[in-house]
This record gives sequence, structure tokens and C-alpha cells, in this order.
Amino acid sequence: MCYKVLKMRIEPNATQRDMIDCTIDYNRYVFNYLITANKLAYVKEERILSEFEMNNLCTKLRKRWPCFRKMHSMTHNDVSRRVRQACERCRENAVRKRDRAVAKGIIPPGSPINMSWPRYRKQGRYDSYAHLSKRDFGLEYDVNKSGKRVRKLRLGKVKGLIRCYNQDTPLPGEPKTCIISRKDMGTHMEYCACISCEYTAPEPDEPSEPKAVGIDVGIRHIAATSDGKLYDHSNDMRNDLKKLKKLSQRLSRDCCDPDKERKARSKLRHHHRNMVNKRKENIERISKEMVDNNDIIVMEKLNVKKLWNRSLSKSMTRGFVNSSLGLLRNRIQSKAECAGKRIIEVNPKGTSQMCSQCGAEVEKKLNIRMHSCPFCGLAVDRDINAAINILHRGWTGHPVPAKDESPTAMIGGEARTETFADRSTGSLRCVKVRLYSHSRSLIQQ
Repeated sequence: MCYKVLKMRIEPNATQRDMIDCTIDYNRYVFNYLITANKLAYVKEERILSEFEMNNLCTKLRKRWPCFRKMHSMTHNDVSRRVRQACERCRENAVRKRDRAVAKGIIPPGSPINMSWPRYRKQGRYDSYAHLSKRDFGLEYDVNKSGKRVRKLRLGKVKGLIRCYNQDTPLPGEPKTCIISRKDMGTHMEYCACISCEYTAPEPDEPSEPKAVGIDVGIRHIAATSDGKLYDHSNDMRNDLKKLKKLSQRLSRDCCDPDKERKARSKLRHHHRNMVNKRKENIERISKEMVDNNDIIVMEKLNVKKLWNRSLSKSMTRGFVNSSLGLLRNRIQSKAECAGKRIIEVNPKGTSQMCSQCGAEVEKKLNIRMHSCPFCGLAVDRDINAAINILHRGWTGHPVPAKDESPTAMIGGEARTETFADRSTGSLRCVKVRLYSHSRSLIQQ
């Protein structure tokens, strides 16, 4: 089974907007109440309440306070699930910190954990709620004044049908859940509905000759493929940062005037949303093209968080943020799973330094963007060379050879010392070359 989400912007009227805002605010109160209940339970019994117990507390809360009866009762189940997940993550982090302190000798073994808790949500920090049953929501069709059928959304206790902007995109499957979210844009609120649908993906036809591609991701080019294609960023980040700086300065300057501050905040949030939408649209386009045109996709297994921590400058960190490498990997994996395509992840160690044609290790710094091998004469873009090496490793199904193991034993190639003519200096040079039989066969193909 596969899942897809249909996101639609909705435009409720004044009465419907008040009901949605009331439901979100009451869910926020319940969220804070359940956090306090978990704190008291942990002090007495050193445990976190289950979702069933928190649902019972929500039922008692509705009986005691009639104002909570305005909202749909099933939305409390989603609040209980959120609190349970947040408390479990906090406990896992506390256990991890305790184990790290014990390993360093700061505290003795067997010490109790210093439990931390999720933050209480103030107004503006809780902006969504969910309907977990398909009986509580639905898409219905109405006829407007011109006689055209329009799609509208039905929600729980919200009276009437809500106008939807997305009229052409059909539901990808059977609807399961619906999340209603709002976003403060400064001068107005924007409301969206995300409907999660479940469907059965069709079984793809097994091609006689599957097409494989290797993908290398980076900052200069968001992605490079082994067939020589480079994907650039969707926008110029420098211009966006300049405009972002000006809008931020204007917001700080107009903080004394409430009307000007509201307008400046609205412009700033609109610019942030435009940047995010451009980035997401580019990633969706790249991932769709890669999945549609290939049967086997070989990717590098990266830890994006460690790359951020090891960045050499502020501009490099901004490049990682603008590239959204983790989002690109997730979208490719999700689309490939729904399409029945195969994903292979390999260790990317040394793929940028090794020549994809002869196997020689050519050291390059980050500022050198071209791979020029002085031994075999291969001159190609650095990222494309890395993508070809990634394809080779995924094709064999083996990771990078260990230092204490010979590449011949692991991959089936041969390692020997050969003498090449260095084209840059005109002299002879001896180098230990790692030659892989599968690499030469793929290059010849």
C-alpha cells in the first residue's frame, strides 16, 4: 500500500473561520493539559501515559467544561498521539544524554535520567488539528451560479461546505485522514487542508534491460547524474537573501507603528513562503524526472546533519540549506517506492577523488570543480565523475573497500602499480591504480 497527500488551500467564510480557529485553540489547551498530566504521572509512577489514558482524560475534560464540546471529539485522539510522541522523544533524548555522561565518567552508572518535557504551546505555536476518521470529512460537489460543478470540503462540526482552490487534481486514492492547518501571514490567515489517501500501486513491468543511473548531490549543483546531466538550483540565492535582509530591516524599523509592522511582517512571511515553494517545486521536478526515466537509482548514503556541522564557512552552510539534500533524497525514495523502482544506497567515501575510468586516486580540493586525470586523460565535471563511481559501486552491490582488505578480494578487480606520463609536467610518474573490471565494462557500454 502507498500513501499520497492532496494539499488544497481552502477559503472558509467568517462563521467557518471562527469554528476552525476555536477548534485549534481548544486543541492547544488540551495539548498543554496533557503535558501537565504526564508530568504528574511521571513524578508519581515514573511513566508516560498511554494514548488510551489520555483519551479518557480528554473525555473527562469535555464533561467538566462544556466549552470543549464545541469541537469534534475525535480531534482529541490526534492531540493524545502528538503528546505521546513528543514525550517519548524527550525520554529518548534524556536517556541518550545520560548514557553519554556515563561514558565520559561525569556521572556514575545507574544514575536516573534527567527527564525533559515538551514545551507548552502558546498562541501562535499550535496551528493545526486532524480528523482521523473519514466519516468526519469529505469532498462534495456543488453547482455555482454559472452552472459549473465545483469541489467543496465538508468538515466535522463546521457548518456548510468550504470552498477549495484546487479543483482539477483528483484524489489519488481512498481518503483516510485530513489535517487542517492555518498560517499567519501578517495581515490575514491562510488555511490549508491536507488529505492523506491510501491506494495500491500498480505492479510495474519488468524491463528486459533496466536503465540504471548514479546520482551525486552537492551544493554547486543540486544533483548530477552518471549520464552527464546537471541539475541547478531553482533560484539565485543571493538575490533572495538581499531581499530578505531588506525586509527584515524594514520590520525592525517599523516595529513602533502597529500598522506598518503588520504590513512589513506580511511581506517578510510572503517572501519566506516564496523561497520555500521555489525550492520544493524544483525538488519535485527533479525527483519526478529521475524516477520516470530510470529503473534503478543508485544514491549516496549521506548524513546531512554531519555535513552541516563540518561545513567550512557560512556560505557553505547556506548552500546546504538551499540545496535541501535530505528532502531530495526522501522525495526520490518515496516516488520510486510508489512506482516500483529500485533504490540502492552506497557509501560515498572517495567517489570524488577516484577516477571513474582508470581507478586512480586524484586528490582535489573543494574549489577544483573539474576532474582531470593525469594518467588516463579523462576530463569531466567533478560531480559527474562522482556519480559514475556511485553507479559502479551500486552496480556491484559492495561498499568501499576497507583499508586492510584488497579491492581484488572484495570487488573482483585488480590493483597494481603502473607508470603513467603526467601530462601536466611531461614526466613519468608511478601510482598505485585500482582497476575494476566492472568499471571498464560499464564505461565501454
